[in-house]
Amino acid sequence: MRQLLRHSNGAAHQSLPITTNEASKTSLPLMGAVKIQERYRPQPQIEAYPREGLFDVPTQVVATGLQPGASITFKLTTYDNKGIKVRFLVIGEFTSLGHYESDANGQVDLRRATSLGGSYTGVFPSGLLSTLEPPAGKHAYKRLTVTDTSKPTTYVLSMHEGLLGKDEDSPAMHEVQLERHFRGPGVKRIEVHHGAVRGALYVPATPGPHPAVIDMFGASASFMEHRSALLASRGILSLALPYFGYKDLPKTLERMDLEYFEEAVDYLLSSPTAVQNQCGVVATCQGGSTAIAMGVWIEKVKAVFAINASACLYETVLYKGGQPLLSGYKLCSEDLDFDEHFRGRLNPERVAHSLLNVDSDIIIPIEKASSDTKFFLAAAEHCSLQAPVSMRNLAHRLQRAGKNNFYTKIYPKAGHIIEPPYGPHIYQNYQQYFPYKSSSHTVPKVGTYLSWGGEARSHCHAQEQAWLDLQHFITTHIRPHDDRALCNPEHNRVTLLASDTKRPTMAARASAVTVWLMVTGVLVSTIAVPQGYNSSRGRQLQQGTTEQQPMNYNFAWKVDDAEYQNYYGHQEAGNNGRVEGSYYVWLPDQRLMRVDYYVDGDSGFVPTITYQDAYGPMWEQRPSRQ
Repeated sequence: MRQLLRHSNGAAHQSLPITTNEASKTSLPLMGAVKIQERYRPQPQIEAYPREGLFDVPTQVVATGLQPGASITFKLTTYDNKGIKVRFLVIGEFTSLGHYESDANGQVDLRRATSLGGSYTGVFPSGLLSTLEPPAGKHAYKRLTVTDTSKPTTYVLSMHEGLLGKDEDSPAMHEVQLERHFRGPGVKRIEVHHGAVRGALYVPATPGPHPAVIDMFGASASFMEHRSALLASRGILSLALPYFGYKDLPKTLERMDLEYFEEAVDYLLSSPTAVQNQCGVVATCQGGSTAIAMGVWIEKVKAVFAINASACLYETVLYKGGQPLLSGYKLCSEDLDFDEHFRGRLNPERVAHSLLNVDSDIIIPIEKASSDTKFFLAAAEHCSLQAPVSMRNLAHRLQRAGKNNFYTKIYPKAGHIIEPPYGPHIYQNYQQYFPYKSSSHTVPKVGTYLSWGGEARSHCHAQEQAWLDLQHFITTHIRPHDDRALCNPEHNRVTLLASDTKRPTMAARASAVTVWLMVTGVLVSTIAVPQGYNSSRGRQLQQGTTEQQPMNYNFAWKVDDAEYQNYYGHQEAGNNGRVEGSYYVWLPDQRLMRVDYYVDGDSGFVPTITYQDAYGPMWEQRPSRQ
């Protein structure tokens, strides 16, 4: 059940005045005074903003009404789409804890408060989201997945007295419910069953033309849709493409045919809202390696954003016209090191000296790609599959061939599975294609638990930065030849703002609102961040081309509709790399929330949030609707 958050009025929290004299100094009036004071003492509560929004929007959490120096535990709970209850165990439940102490004002603001323990320590505003994990035991390797993007991911954030352990519980002093959406208002999902191609196409709510991408994941879960849904919510047409293990596709990775991916590209570009004759590929792990191969051998692929991709294909052979085009590497257990929990990771020395030798014939010949095909090779420093080694080898082959059509970037202390921001740090998982028996065993078997690496806080920063890098890279390199089309104000995103109202959805009332937009210059990036790639959260190792200077821009829009009581807006300007902006929304409790923010160099997103009580909008006068 949703609850409306109401801002505490300082005056209401003061005790009522009590007059005393000699005749009234008895125990009864004193007891009455104590009761009145107790009655008007502020109650502990959680203020979380936004209550509802897109998945990549950061969440601000503040606890108020506490006694100074009080010890509390924040607990965050959510379930994946497959969550079921078996006796007393909920399979699919994910939880995290944060231990805090209130300040002198009886508050805990997660933007600056220090966690004393629980699932993380230190100042970590997104710590509760980043450290969500399943219960211990046989479900400890379960991955939080979203299989139905039409439904929001729902979180329950509760506040408890004292410092609770993971297996402890107590009545909540207060709790709120948060909803995060991958699919924004008006985004369409189209089930794809076209020729041999399977998957799901996500179409942005606005007319286009939109940059178009194919979106793929790795061998442990080749088909997931959540990233495509979120990309479409940010104005990028995206085809979530499985390549094995889905419906009538091949059950294993033993063989892949280039024609399947060519057909997928043609289907994507047949969309009337796509930028024509060129597309990008966004992919992770084995999907990333496949994406690089697509950039080499499919002419219409002009931008490849590969996340923690290997320089070779694993466990497969790529065919073209029925003939082998590129053979992958067959893994054996000698390639893995195992920890005390029997979680494997690739042996770095074996990787560096044999498996991914720069001149090996199993390396994808990235240097054969057209010079107008751009590559962004992103790698996590602590990736258990040694992605930085692959990244450097691929970059070396490009440089040796005199190519400068690439970027490389390493995200410090991040792990292998880099997702859109504010998803949990996935540090371990079951991988069905990695071997656990020796290659000399008479019946080699596959399937083992892998440690993916990374540290939660750094991994969270990497996911934030990679998401910005991805969007900027695609919108920069997949664009109409007539760049004026990108000045279309319809390309601006529509974000679900903090709202607990049950009024019609944004999509349902689209025809009933007036939206004012003003754009100057070419709007390439649709997010409030500097548009260069440099950041303290990810160091640039090599860049094949001269660094692009950020483009100056300015835009503003607002919704002002008295009939539906909708009043909110957003303005932003980028000037030589510094971004400043603000957005506001009239809340259901009659307060006006305003967020002023800036991003400057490596500062990250720095917001200042204020509230104005009892706000009354000055509605614009417009002709009445017929």
